[in-house]
Amino acid sequence: MRKQVALATDEPRNGTKGGVRRSRSNGTVPTGSHVRQAFDMLPCPAAIRSASGKYEVINQAFAAAFGLSPDAAEATNDTLLPAPVASAVKRAADQASADGRPASLSCELRDATAARTYAVTCVPLPAPPHTEALSLVTVSEPARRVDESPRPTDDLMCGILASHADGLLIVTDSRVELANRTMCEWLGRTPDQVVGHNPAEFIVPSELPRSLQRLAAMPDGEGLGAAEYTLVSQDGSHVPVEVSTTRFASGGREVIVSVLRDLRDRHAAMDAQQAHLRHLERLDRISEAFGRSLDADQMIENVLQEILTAFDCDRAGLVYPLDAAATELDTPAMASVPGFEPPRPGEIKVAMDDEMREHFSDLLVSDGPLCATDLDPWWRPPAIARQLGVRAYMGTVMRPRIGAPWLLLLNRCTEPRPWSREEQRLFQDVAHRLSDIMSHVLLYRHLTESQRDLEQAVAELQRSNTELERFALIVSHDLKEPLRTIANCVQVLQMKLSASDDPAVLRLAADAVAGAFRMSLLIDDLLSYSRAGVSDRPFEPTDMNRVLERALSDLRPMIEESGALVTHEALPTVVGDPVQLAQVLRNLIGNAVKFRGPLPLRVHLSATSRNGTWVISVRDNGMGFEELYKEQIFEIFQRLHASQERPGTGIGLAICKKIVERHGGRIWAESSPGSGSTFHLSIPGHGADSVGGRT
Repeated sequence: MRKQVALATDEPRNGTKGGVRRSRSNGTVPTGSHVRQAFDMLPCPAAIRSASGKYEVINQAFAAAFGLSPDAAEATNDTLLPAPVASAVKRAADQASADGRPASLSCELRDATAARTYAVTCVPLPAPPHTEALSLVTVSEPARRVDESPRPTDDLMCGILASHADGLLIVTDSRVELANRTMCEWLGRTPDQVVGHNPAEFIVPSELPRSLQRLAAMPDGEGLGAAEYTLVSQDGSHVPVEVSTTRFASGGREVIVSVLRDLRDRHAAMDAQQAHLRHLERLDRISEAFGRSLDADQMIENVLQEILTAFDCDRAGLVYPLDAAATELDTPAMASVPGFEPPRPGEIKVAMDDEMREHFSDLLVSDGPLCATDLDPWWRPPAIARQLGVRAYMGTVMRPRIGAPWLLLLNRCTEPRPWSREEQRLFQDVAHRLSDIMSHVLLYRHLTESQRDLEQAVAELQRSNTELERFALIVSHDLKEPLRTIANCVQVLQMKLSASDDPAVLRLAADAVAGAFRMSLLIDDLLSYSRAGVSDRPFEPTDMNRVLERALSDLRPMIEESGALVTHEALPTVVGDPVQLAQVLRNLIGNAVKFRGPLPLRVHLSATSRNGTWVISVRDNGMGFEELYKEQIFEIFQRLHASQERPGTGIGLAICKKIVERHGGRIWAESSPGSGSTFHLSIPGHGADSVGGRT
């Protein structure tokens, strides 16, 4: 609460300014013991110091602060002060004397427990001609005490009172006897316009009764606690002050001394704090609306309703997407107070003119809101005004991380409306929060739609694979049946022609039977290839030593016939399908036997661990192949030799690649002609290695 003290309301005695005389300072200063008492009432240590370092006058606070006697000022000099303080006083006094204006320095005093910082201020004072320069010295300290009785002073008190930073007012017999420079500045008056007047003239009238009541209850010689009051300046403006008042008798007269401190900065800080708290409260209410619903449309509606309440507007809405190049304006979301309901969705179709397009372009490059207090005189979009009745407007751009920008807008439809800086900051904060929330909402929508599309694609792929597998089964059955018929018929012809002497006929019959069998084998391999990438069996920990034993058991006749020697190191346990992994090893070892060279065939299997993945290698000393074919050999139907030279359909390695990729790994080969080949396949591991041996 802003308050004011009433210093006096009685009429002046004899209508004169008795006891007042002019000084060379900027105020009017009296003489007498009450001025000395005013000097002693200063809230900080103060003294009058000559240029030679001697002290003419010291107040009680100064004496108490440095352990001096108030009655022995003439014996006081800089040497009696603590060295840091004395040094700071001398430097500040020299600077003030040289510059002709106050000078301030700081110093630090340390004791056994703490360090205290003091501010030393020196104010140059007027002095009689041919005398030493004088200055008013004040020292701010953490604590002070006043326990000495006053004593008389001289005319130098005028400089002290006139130059004090706080407002000082001395009232004698209900009339102002002294007002220092600060007090006159607050009141917007000269000293002559203040001295001799009743102080009630400078106080807000509504606070006079309380001031009189406090003054009447104040005992003589004692002070009143600080209270807040309001002064009235000559231009009618108000100055909030904190007033400390003391009343005492001097020379048969009642003297009231008041020390006033300007509270405008404090009140401005409090007002700013209150405004900030209101800002946070409104922002919290709007933010709370975000959590009322998980549905994006309902959430936007809740937020817009809270924005309407927070800003006391008729309508709030969103425009999406914000596009200055658009030909029409559309607002998919809008809320309003009763009586200003927006048109239904789809009804706001307004042609964008050049002025609106320029306004939207400004919004897109603006760092904050754009406001219009009154659209009627300076911004006339006729179609908008006709359809929405907009009179005042504030809009800002929201930029979610996904998609195009949005426009958040506020409308006042009935009358012009100014937009304060606080409201603009709040509006921008709301837009930022809404942008963040909309980013998550849009991302969630995007992910949900992507997940739905992915699930549909997976379902379609599963359906396609099922149909493809069914088709492969049907085709393999339907193709193999006529092949068997052809082969049987040709074999019967061979038997009947066995006695024939024509070798060409017999050769043709043999070729027909061999072609039918190759076609049947090719159909079987195609069916295996179509099934290689899919399986109903789940992955499980698989001991590759046992998988190798199964593959070697299936290949035993071929290995014994070729005289090959297959060895292996301890193979690991991996996660996979043991049946398909056995097929991979069977195909790789079988290829080594089929494509062996002139030397006795040697096949060796080994395994190494790489970052949780096992790499199983199958090395042979066969005929090998050119390095340029290392990718081609894994493609379906790709053969490096004619079927007459080496048996096979060219599908085995393609099947291996498809199985390994189903296990989350890859397969590759290294080879050179005449030096054998090495095939590597990587498979995710599972725990420690199993112990294997040589075969």
